[in-house]
Amino acid sequence: MVDEFQDTNLIQYHLIKKMVERHQNICVVGDDDQSIYRWRGAEVGNILNFDKDFPTAKVITLEQNYRSTQNILQAANSMVRKNRSRKEKVLWTENSEGTRSPCTLRRMKRTRLSSLSRRSRAVLSPWSVLFNDFFRGTP
Repeated sequence: MVDEFQDTNLIQYHLIKKMVERHQNICVVGDDDQSIYRWRGAEVGNILNFDKDFPTAKVITLEQNYRSTQNILQAANSMVRKNRSRKEKVLWTENSEGTRSPCTLRRMKRTRLSSLSRRSRAVLSPWSVLFNDFFRGTP
């Protein structure tokens, strides 16, 4: 069994495939919408291609949420559906509507976004070199 399968890297994925190669007995749990570790080598494609790589496996999509309110899930669904690299699913709950979120997303003008993007790159650029060197083992 592999938990948080969306956070596996390619080496882990190939190791898992090799381990189950003979009997094809595998159980994984994960959510492509929760893949947040690309920066450390996680490959969301592992979970996105699971049904292709393991065609005899039964895929069960769990869409019911037991913790969040309807308003929270509505906001989450509206955000993640914009991601083109995901398996389609719509989270739902039997919980109450809940209070409306105090945060609202507003469209920014393109000029404001590109300005923000340029400034972010300028600040983060030295860090990206440092992290790239660190992960490659470059002194």
